[in-house]
Amino acid sequence: MAKFCVFGDSIAKGVIYDSIKQKYVLAKECCANIFASATGFVVRNYARFGSTVQRGLEVFGKHKEDVSQYNHIVLEFGGNDCNFNWSEVSAAPDAKHLPATEPHIFKKQYGDLIDEIEADGGNPVLLTLPPLHSPRFVDWISKDLDKDAILHWLGGDAYFTYRWQELYSLMVCQLAMEKNIPLIDIRGEFLRQINYENYLCEDGMHPSEEGQLLISNVLYENWNRVSA
Repeated sequence: MAKFCVFGDSIAKGVIYDSIKQKYVLAKECCANIFASATGFVVRNYARFGSTVQRGLEVFGKHKEDVSQYNHIVLEFGGNDCNFNWSEVSAAPDAKHLPATEPHIFKKQYGDLIDEIEADGGNPVLLTLPPLHSPRFVDWISKDLDKDAILHWLGGDAYFTYRWQELYSLMVCQLAMEKNIPLIDIRGEFLRQINYENYLCEDGMHPSEEGQLLISNVLYENWNRVSA
């Protein structure tokens, strides 16, 4: 029986925002579990809420001895790496602010993670990032903060957040090409949907339960290609 594991952030973990309870919760079924049920594969999910790729390296280090038992290791990082401390941005909109992981560091650390997995006999598979919905996302990060100040720092363009996050997704694509490892483009499937924001939570960044199902469908449709 095929086995795979997942390292990533809240998207891979299946975290959604429950608008009724007004808090983040785990989806009844995350994308990895839906995919595992459809295929009969065994899955182990090491993804963590809030994880950056640096955190991914640390988590992998704790479980690297288990790598050889999995046929494939799915990696999903970037959403937290590209994010900013919006409280600091709001307080000082004319200052310079850096993301949690600068782009060149993100690519280097992600490459290091891939290299470590392969050195331990693992077969990594990369996932692109699902897109942000910028208006919804900016409204979300501005809660209890100065939205005008945040927009000032963004140059008056809320859609900078979309493009900035896309930069990290493109680096994932670059890593897949440079290291000749499989890539599954979940971002493209979201963008092919009319009103793709319907597959995102109220926060404009986490896939909803429908979004988790969409991701699982993309995994299912592409798995034979990437696992060949």
